[in-house]
Amino acid sequence: METICADIQVVRDLITFAIDQTIYIKSLYYYHSSNEHQTEEYCYIEEAQVLLGDCNGGKHQSKHSMEHLFSLDDLCQDNFAGLRNWYNNYHLLKPIIDLYELVFYNVGLTPEIRFLTLMQALETYHARFIDRGDMSLRKRLFSLFNDNFLVMGYSLEGFIGKLVNTRNYYTHYSPAKERLAFRDEELLFANGILHWVVAYHLLCNIGFEEHFIKDKVYRHIRSIGRQFQHYGIVQSEV
Repeated sequence: METICADIQVVRDLITFAIDQTIYIKSLYYYHSSNEHQTEEYCYIEEAQVLLGDCNGGKHQSKHSMEHLFSLDDLCQDNFAGLRNWYNNYHLLKPIIDLYELVFYNVGLTPEIRFLTLMQALETYHARFIDRGDMSLRKRLFSLFNDNFLVMGYSLEGFIGKLVNTRNYYTHYSPAKERLAFRDEELLFANGILHWVVAYHLLCNIGFEEHFIKDKVYRHIRSIGRQFQHYGIVQSEV
């Protein structure tokens, strides 16, 4: 039963990531010989319910399939390569997935907590899949970003520098660091970009082709850029 529940969690997290929406398991039942009953006429196995922590998680409205990051058909390409990659890497991906889900499926989080959680997700991904060495946060971010993520008027160096300053401001608070950090509306847009950077690397890890990922991720990044321009926020590199 423990193995079955673990496999269910793997699939649940995959679907949650694919449709960008939390999946709640309302109920789960199993049949086992320990629940076998014998009558004069026949023998039968009674179903038993598995108690799950999210069984009363609530209902959610399904998104249109066009809004999903990928489908089952996408995962089944190349002899189910995507499914195999997810399953084989899941033990390493799990902390990153938990952080990703915490941020975007928990409406009560403040922008500051969202930012710190996303930064932790990126650092964890880098340490587990790119380089486990002792690297600075700045160097880790440079290896995770590319110019396609830049839609807020910053250079790559300027944006990453401000991410580092923001993390340091909220983690090691000092009034002098405040002017160096993303704050207010700009922090919301920075969080949006961080969201899609995490999604980008998760999609890469599954094994999707670059052109597929660009279509799914970069159009959301461009949408963030259009909204940023609409609000006319003045940014500054420090």
